[in-house]
Amino acid sequence: MGFLRFLVWTTMCIGLGLFAAGWEIDGRTPVQHLKQIWKGAPSTVAPVVDKVKHLAAPATGAAPTENHSDADRDAVNRLVAKRAATK
Repeated sequence: MGFLRFLVWTTMCIGLGLFAAGWEIDGRTPVQHLKQIWKGAPSTVAPVVDKVKHLAAPATGAAPTENHSDADRDAVNRLVAKRAATK
């Protein structure tokens, strides 16, 4: 039983090593991706994330405005009154 367990673990480790060194994801192997992360090299995603954050950020000094009509206010008041009546 111990030899069989050793054989299975060895096979799994060799398979993981072959995957990490040979399979390409986005044009590079997982080992190359890890080396880039380890060295702290900037990724290709960072500029895109910065652009999205810039687009999502509201303009400075511009507060959001909400315009509600009288009909909207009346509808909300009716809903609140219904809820208060059921409690």
